[in-house]
Amino acid sequence: MKKLGLSYVQKLSGEEWTDYNAHDPGVTILEQLCFGLTDIAFRTNFPIEDILATPPKGLISPRKNSFHSPSAVFSNHPVTLVDFRKLIIDSFEEIQNAWLIPLQEEYKAESLNGLYKLEIMPSLAFSKELEQNPGREDGFLKSLREYLEGIRNMGEYFEEVVLLKPEPFVLSAEIEIKEELEPNKVMAEILLNWKSTSIKPWPIPVLKS
Repeated sequence: MKKLGLSYVQKLSGEEWTDYNAHDPGVTILEQLCFGLTDIAFRTNFPIEDILATPPKGLISPRKNSFHSPSAVFSNHPVTLVDFRKLIIDSFEEIQNAWLIPLQEEYKAESLNGLYKLEIMPSLAFSKELEQNPGREDGFLKSLREYLEGIRNMGEYFEEVVLLKPEPFVLSAEIEIKEELEPNKVMAEILLNWKSTSIKPWPIPVLKS
């Protein structure tokens, strides 16, 4: 197996790698790989009873060879930004919507991947609770950060978590309508459409599965 591996290395590396003696670190890594593959192939030929059972009584040790649940064995973390958004929104009733923004250093051609800024839109009920008890925000952000540390992948980090605050504003506009339209009816339709798109007391279903 080592000879076969060296032949592949020689074909693929060309003139970049010319030292194939035992002291070369690359050869050492190749030897470790060959040993691991050989050991795995040797062990997989054992009878399943010998693999699971522990001598001398031939009993299965729960600590060494217990059968774990599928959620523990086949668990995986979110991968895409949409995966993170879905999981965060579904895991906290205080959150109505969330956005992950990749952070990139300005004025640099290359930047680190995996740094995110998380913006949280609180639910209406949680917003009212924060008005009465502002100290609730620190506890919520602490629990959210602990949760994020548990679901992030290697090489990823949530550098900033921002809980968005309501921002009062005044909307003013001049609207021209046709003579045959009723002003009161037009105003009612405007207010209805504005309310339906700006105020939502339920989680916004904007994420496609």
